[in-house]
Amino acid sequence: MIIAVDVGNTKTEIASVEAGELRDRVRVATGDDVAPALRRVALGHVEGLSVGTVVPGERARWAAIGAAEGWTTRVFARGDDVPITTRVREPARVGVDRLVNALGALGLAFPPLVVVDIGTATTVDAVDAHGVFLGGAILAGPATALRALVGGTAQLPPVSLAPPRAVIGRDTVEAIQSGSVLGYAGAIDALVARMTDALGGQARVFFCGGLGATFAPLCRGPVVLDDTITLRGLARAWELSR
Repeated sequence: MIIAVDVGNTKTEIASVEAGELRDRVRVATGDDVAPALRRVALGHVEGLSVGTVVPGERARWAAIGAAEGWTTRVFARGDDVPITTRVREPARVGVDRLVNALGALGLAFPPLVVVDIGTATTVDAVDAHGVFLGGAILAGPATALRALVGGTAQLPPVSLAPPRAVIGRDTVEAIQSGSVLGYAGAIDALVARMTDALGGQARVFFCGGLGATFAPLCRGPVVLDDTITLRGLARAWELSR
């Protein structure tokens, strides 16, 4: 069993992964006491602890937690920590989450792949037929973009990030939702289509992230929605780093 920990700026997800499958999963606020969560998921022999973090201060904390428990610990905090072949200019500066997502998707399907992670930011990344991470695109997440739109204008009201009744908005709220939701789905479609073309015309497409479930049904083309990709990728990264 591997304990996989995905540390984000605001939330941390902790899961036990055994034979590639998630058994238990807990979410806590980043920085909070994690002892109760670890007791909940660590039911059995723990072979190792695999942590991916974008928060600098959490790297030392999780290394200390693993050492205190006597677990073989890997903390992935830089792009070049992650055991995946890349073809990018500066591997160390690629987000750990992007590379771990690619590893998680590679554990579920043969490449080429496109992985779409929709959250505070959205990443759309390409993996070629040989399993090499090629890079991708980063854009503001849909909620981030919507807040910027409303905050940067004088008269536009705040609205929920929900699909409108029709693409042609009949009032201001519907018009904002059409642009912010359907328009955003169109942007993802365009990036996925262009990356698929660049990969030779065929690629499996995976959606993950906090808003993956919202946008997967709105996007065109077959997609696989799987919010466990990051945690699976962390378990795979630990195994490949042995």
